[in-house]
Amino acid sequence: MRYKESTVLGTTAAAVRRFSARRGVLGAVALAAASVYALLPVNAAAAKFTSWTVTPGGPASLGGPISIGPFSCPSWGLSGSFISGTGLPGNGLLTITSVNGSGPCSDGVNSVSVSPGNLPWSFNAVSYQSGVAVGNVSDVSLSLQYGFLCTATVTGPGSAPGTIDASYSNGFGSAALTLAGGNMEVTAASGCDPTVIKVGDPMPVYANLHVTPVQTITSP
Repeated sequence: MRYKESTVLGTTAAAVRRFSARRGVLGAVALAAASVYALLPVNAAAAKFTSWTVTPGGPASLGGPISIGPFSCPSWGLSGSFISGTGLPGNGLLTITSVNGSGPCSDGVNSVSVSPGNLPWSFNAVSYQSGVAVGNVSDVSLSLQYGFLCTATVTGPGSAPGTIDASYSNGFGSAALTLAGGNMEVTAASGCDPTVIKVGDPMPVYANLHVTPVQTITSP
C-alpha cells in the first residue's frame, strides 16, 4: 500500500517539519497533528462512509495545546456532546458548544487573545480506516486581539464559517481529536501591523485534543 505526504492548506507535511524546526513548541504541535494526515493511505480520503456508530455518546471534554497560524496557545479546553447510536450520518457526530483557553496565546513576541465565534462547531466524518475517522470541524470563526490596538477576524474565505481538517483516533483507553490545517484565514483586520497580521493571511489550526470520557467512532 502506498502512502502519501498529505497536503494541508497547500503545505506538505515536509514543510510542516521545517516550520516545526523554526517555531519550537508551536511547530511541534503542528507536526504532531500533521503526522496523522501524513500517514493516511492514498485512497482513505476518496472512500465515503455514510453509516457511523458512536459509543457511549453524551457530554465530553477535549483539551490540549493548539496553534493558530503563527500563534501558540498552551492549553485549550473544549466542551460538547457526542451523539450516540448506530447507522448515524457522518455530519455532527460531535457538537462543540464551548471553547476556553488557559493562559494567553503568543507568537513569541506579543500575546494574543483568541475568542471563539459562531458556536456550536461540528465534527463531521467522511472516511474511516485503521481506527481513524477522517473529516473536518465546521462552522468555525475566531476573533483575535493582538497587543492593544490590533483586532482581526479569522474565518473561511469570503467571511464564511471556516473548516478545519480533522480526524478522530480511537485507542485503547484513550482517544483524540486531531486538527490539522483547514481553510481558515484573516478576513478582517484593524490597527494591525501588516507584517504580523493582514487580510488574506492563512491561519491553519493544529492540535491534538484528548477526549474525556473516551468515545469510540467506527464505520460501518
